[in-house]
Amino acid sequence: MSVPEVAEYVGFSQQTIHNWIKDKKLPAVRIARNYRIRKSDVDRALAAHTTTAPELSDDAFWNDPDAQGFQEPARSGKR
Repeated sequence: MSVPEVAEYVGFSQQTIHNWIKDKKLPAVRIARNYRIRKSDVDRALAAHTTTAPELSDDAFWNDPDAQGFQEPARSGKR
């Protein structure tokens, strides 16, 4: 894959992909002035930084009024 293809695939800028290559976070082969990256290497780099959000259930943190003395943040219609 080319840098623009990787950027589109992962939803980041081309500059970010170049930074990953420069920082050796993403293996790439340079051919003339262009880089080529294996899709498997992109998937492996993404998997290495994946986190999992807990599922919300009836006993979720915000549904427990005694949870560490916190209160659920107020929600407003504004964003």
